[in-house]
Amino acid sequence: MCRALPAGACRTRTFRLHWRLRQEVCASITAKSDQACARLLFLWYKSGSSLVPERHLRDARELSLNSDDILRLASLLRAARRTVVFTGAGMSTESGLPDFRSDGGLWKQSRRFEELASVEALTSDYPSFVEFYRFRIRMLHSVRPNTGHELLADWQRRGLVHTIITQNVDGLHEEAGSRDVLNLHGTLRRIRCQRCDSDMPASAFLEEQGTRCGRCGGPMRPKVVLFGEALDAQVLEAAMGAARQADLFLVLGSSLQVSPANALPRLAVEHAGASLAIVNREPTPLASLSSVELRAAIGPSLAALDRLLTRGLAEAPPAL
Repeated sequence: MCRALPAGACRTRTFRLHWRLRQEVCASITAKSDQACARLLFLWYKSGSSLVPERHLRDARELSLNSDDILRLASLLRAARRTVVFTGAGMSTESGLPDFRSDGGLWKQSRRFEELASVEALTSDYPSFVEFYRFRIRMLHSVRPNTGHELLADWQRRGLVHTIITQNVDGLHEEAGSRDVLNLHGTLRRIRCQRCDSDMPASAFLEEQGTRCGRCGGPMRPKVVLFGEALDAQVLEAAMGAARQADLFLVLGSSLQVSPANALPRLAVEHAGASLAIVNREPTPLASLSSVELRAAIGPSLAALDRLLTRGLAEAPPAL
């Protein structure tokens, strides 16, 4: 490991370290024995080296600066009998999917996301609706679950997480192995007929004949909740039931701006007396209700938590 070598010797191994950086540095920031390696990478960056990607350095520094909160959240996870996880767009952006709602998001320049992902577009501008959702479905072919998705699936298998609720429609939680995910806004993985409700895999929508129902001739559309539609009542009721039973409600990558989904954390805190933990790079309106708030990336944060949970580390590392 680099911590055992002088800086000059480490520099000759930069190429190998560059490829190991994503897996090791962001996770090892929580391990006291690896602090020298993280500090060395930081010094390389400050000296102008282009071999240490800035985003990895940012993740490492975020974890170091949030180390006390990471330890607190690890304690909450250990003690919780029923942990409910709620994920938003930030979970998907770490897999490379854009946040279509953001100011710099795709389609913002010509048509707003809300205009295209709507019942109005479906009924009055179907060609644009089809183009937009074909684009989104194709994007799923190039992305995979990230570290956060994979760790949540593993925690669910280990009994650390009991319910996963998501605002995302990409199906990455299921692809990572999570089960019984409550998809509040539906899924892009399947399409259905607007008229008779028959459904099929979303790949059919990419073909010309896939835009019309083979049974009744009605227009096909993704099985997502469009603007102008209500959430599925059964899914929402299941999510509310999970929130009422939670003793830890963990929010990952959501700005908590979209209603009625943003009522779930408040329901968990005020009805069930749950602890609220939030991991999101931007501030949220429920920060005052939270026991822990991490302004950091999700994947590295969960990797740090996993190390604490599996190795039982009890000491916070010093800040860089």
